[in-house]
Amino acid sequence: MAASALPQAQLTAGAHGPFAEQYQDNYHGPAGALVQAQQVFLAQTRLPQDWRGRAVFTVLETGFGLGFNFLATWQAWQDDPQRCARLHFVSIEKHPVALSDLARAHAAEPGLAAAARALRQQWPLPLAGCHRLSFAGGRVTLTLVHGDGAAALAELVLQADVVFMDGFAPDRNPALWSTDVCRQLARLARPGARLATWCTAGEVRRALTDAGFAVQRQPGIAGKFHMLQGTRTGTPQLAGAPCTDVVLPGQAAIDVLHGNSPPAAQPATVQSVTIVGAGLAGTTLARALLQRGWQVSLIDAAAGAGLAASGNPSGVVRPLWSRDDNPVTRLTRSAFLHTIRAWAAGHDDGTGPQTPPRSGWHPTGVLQLAQDADQAADWAALLTGKDWPGEYVHWLDARQVAQRCGLAHTHGGLMFALGGWAEPARLCQEALKDAAHWPGQLRCLWSCHVSGIQPTGNGTRWQVMTDDGQCVSETDHVVFCSGAGDAPVDAGHPPQNADGRTVHPASDAPTRSAAGTGTAGHAPPFAPLRNAGTAFLASDARPLQALRGEITQLRATDDRGLDLVICNEGYLSPMADGNLSVGATYDRSGPTGPTAAGIAENLARAARIGGPALADARVLGGRVGWRSVAADRLPIAGADADLPGVWHLRALASRGVVWCSLMAELVACSLHGEPLPLLRSELVRVSPARTVLRQRPATNA
Repeated sequence: MAASALPQAQLTAGAHGPFAEQYQDNYHGPAGALVQAQQVFLAQTRLPQDWRGRAVFTVLETGFGLGFNFLATWQAWQDDPQRCARLHFVSIEKHPVALSDLARAHAAEPGLAAAARALRQQWPLPLAGCHRLSFAGGRVTLTLVHGDGAAALAELVLQADVVFMDGFAPDRNPALWSTDVCRQLARLARPGARLATWCTAGEVRRALTDAGFAVQRQPGIAGKFHMLQGTRTGTPQLAGAPCTDVVLPGQAAIDVLHGNSPPAAQPATVQSVTIVGAGLAGTTLARALLQRGWQVSLIDAAAGAGLAASGNPSGVVRPLWSRDDNPVTRLTRSAFLHTIRAWAAGHDDGTGPQTPPRSGWHPTGVLQLAQDADQAADWAALLTGKDWPGEYVHWLDARQVAQRCGLAHTHGGLMFALGGWAEPARLCQEALKDAAHWPGQLRCLWSCHVSGIQPTGNGTRWQVMTDDGQCVSETDHVVFCSGAGDAPVDAGHPPQNADGRTVHPASDAPTRSAAGTGTAGHAPPFAPLRNAGTAFLASDARPLQALRGEITQLRATDDRGLDLVICNEGYLSPMADGNLSVGATYDRSGPTGPTAAGIAENLARAARIGGPALADARVLGGRVGWRSVAADRLPIAGADADLPGVWHLRALASRGVVWCSLMAELVACSLHGEPLPLLRSELVRVSPARTVLRQRPATNA
């Protein structure tokens, strides 16, 4: 897929509405966009009838264009009292439409005004990759993949219930109707999935038939003789080369690598999960699953949520920037954009009260200063003529930096206007505070030390055990969101439920042995399948590393304080009280509290970033957190390679505030049988089964 910004669509006025200059074709026919969406696509795929009674229903579309097929589908879902619980609409688009052009096109269909306005409020930047938008309180999800035809489809992992095959005419845009596209659609469609398109060209019918669709022509609309309807019946012929850069064990991982979508999970009547770890990762995942109706047990060794690594007063929220815009940079960008969208205010989509923005999120912007004149020249050149959206990143020279934040000693820097800083502990608390309003049920166990897990007698569920053999939770799934295993925690209070009721593990949860014969409070010894010393990883896995990070809190040097985050081999960030946070050290070991050496290092860092006056700033306090880091410094998110029902969401390292929302969405969608929010090439980089996490000789560690 393309590495950076995409060329936007060039629209002019045509005979039937908006006209695409790149393809010399209309966006819709003479019947109008809404009528075409309703009669060609919805009616031919039996919507809304076929989504009734479904927990999750997925529509896959080629060619998002102006978004009318999505808007019509959303409207039909909203008007149907028997609608599916969650609707996913996944679409690809090579040339995103500019926001101003989108608004003019939407004005032609006033009946869709509220939904169209909500879509425009979240309209993503024209950057390649996967963009996930949420509507109707999270019950309607639009996943826009900015990319080209078969290559974009080959990156998706989902099972579609219906397929809308749209786009400009085959003689204007043949790539979108190719044999490879048809094969990818068949790969992504479940058996029995329905397909609809206005195109009846013979080569398209033959390509669909060869790919595994039974197709037939139907009477057309608005003077067109026919349109096409199909059903996925045969075994699809897979297209696209498999990802070979990472080898994953386990059949599910192999299926993803070779382009097969894993079977969509069928959510059970009662779904339960135990989440070990209540930092940003655990609480964000708990929120996502509670919104989906799951029963969640959240366990932490500390006395509440966000008291370990997620307890720092501020965390920097910005993407990575690299000269070559490499895969890790692109993955971090996707996580950054997903996170700031998830924390933004709810949008007016006409479906009821909207959620407020997270109060722990402060979108002030982030300035990344260049280290020297050479790097400044390199960065400025990279941005020149590359068509990067200015809202995402733009260059500030030394004079502009001085005007923006009063720093006169710099070489200039990159301004990430959408970035900012977050209060991690507050975000953890906000993720849980509204649990009573969600369909799921939350049970919190604080000051609870988990030492391992074991299967129940029939092997269908998991028991979470403490050091003394007590079972504190028994659920269908276990997700480890814990750290590296050796970071100290403060356990000073008995566990409590979300309502404040104290939980005593021996009385609130059944306790069993591996054979399932134990009784509460009298469990025999057990052999844990995960060892606390290696943070519940497989026996042949490289242990996670706990890296010490010390931050220092400083008195602001003037009444203005700081109104944005500034980074330069560390960061200087505002705090909620108007003072400053600077950090962080990166130590392999050290005490659990601040040190004189750490304070001195951070004061020097503050002076380098914010000016010499900060070298003598008053120190107000400090804090030590332990980053959980994997061998390749990337998150671990997904199913355990060996144990069905065991999952991981961890090793968020120094960028937990950036990674948490997208990685939690990945795990939640995997558990609930929904389209995944990452591309296939990204999934293999964060999989718990990736080769780099397995043991290697010490010389290669």
